[in-house]
Amino acid sequence: MTTRILSERDVGSLFSFDEGIAALADALSRLQAGVAVMPSRGLLRVGRGSDDLQVLTMPAHVGPGAPVVVKLSALAPGNVAKHLPLVHAIVALLDGCSGQVLALLEGASLTALRTGAMSGLATKLLAREDARSVAMIGAGEQAKTQLAAVCAVRDIERVRIHSRTRSRAEALACWAQALKLPDVTVSATVEQALAGADIVCTATSTSSPAPLMSEDQIRAGMHVNAIGGVDERACELPPRALGRCYTVVEQREAALAEAGEVIEAIRLGVTTPSQLVEIGEIVAGRARGRSAADEITIFKSVGIAVQDAAIAALLYDKALAGGVGVNVALGA
Repeated sequence: MTTRILSERDVGSLFSFDEGIAALADALSRLQAGVAVMPSRGLLRVGRGSDDLQVLTMPAHVGPGAPVVVKLSALAPGNVAKHLPLVHAIVALLDGCSGQVLALLEGASLTALRTGAMSGLATKLLAREDARSVAMIGAGEQAKTQLAAVCAVRDIERVRIHSRTRSRAEALACWAQALKLPDVTVSATVEQALAGADIVCTATSTSSPAPLMSEDQIRAGMHVNAIGGVDERACELPPRALGRCYTVVEQREAALAEAGEVIEAIRLGVTTPSQLVEIGEIVAGRARGRSAADEITIFKSVGIAVQDAAIAALLYDKALAGGVGVNVALGA
């Protein structure tokens, strides 16, 4: 019995946003249909402060014939100040019948890619067709996949980047220029980055309830992908804005437990759980996408296990077909 090992480089070489977005849409449809199985994620906190280590277990099975996928990830907010990765993770694929360990995949890169692909799907469904400008708030590894995914579904011409660490913003701008985007610059403030933006992506490691922007900076016609924040207390967006926006989440249960903006907006009474729309409902045709050019749409992501399951299974199949990765005998 052998297990296929896929490194970070392997994961990156096998992934494409077009295929990833399609795989996520299929998995979310299966979740809506009740075919996918996804227990609540397990959470272990180590420590008592804002820099607590959070260890999460996320199992899922998207349906007959698919592997069982379990992601084990560690989120360490204190790593940012130490110049270490915020997230470390590994993804295990088990045979859906025998339980054999089919593969182990490097999980931090997979997480960044599937999170980007989710924003790509949300942008495809919710952003204006003529959206051409992007504001990136945050400039870590997640920001790269956010921007790449948005560019995969819209013809982006203008990018404005803001980060609390200017050197990171400049590094992301250099990376973005390599994508042949015609107009990429670093903005000194969030306000400057948001000016004229059609699409906004927030990808920060904030643990603060203080929003990154004011409510009046979220303007008519915008689409916002909010994927950052490290726990249920964190708010990248002003919670009151959710009361005047079409708010889409991956799963109501997960958003109500983990999305700081959603939790606070409900506490303030500006929205209700029933007003939240699951993105799978839009994919399945049970809910609408954007209804007007001046509508404000928000996709608030916390990450759910079927996303990891869909992308991991896709990459595993491609690895087998292409002979990518290393086989290791873990057992006798």
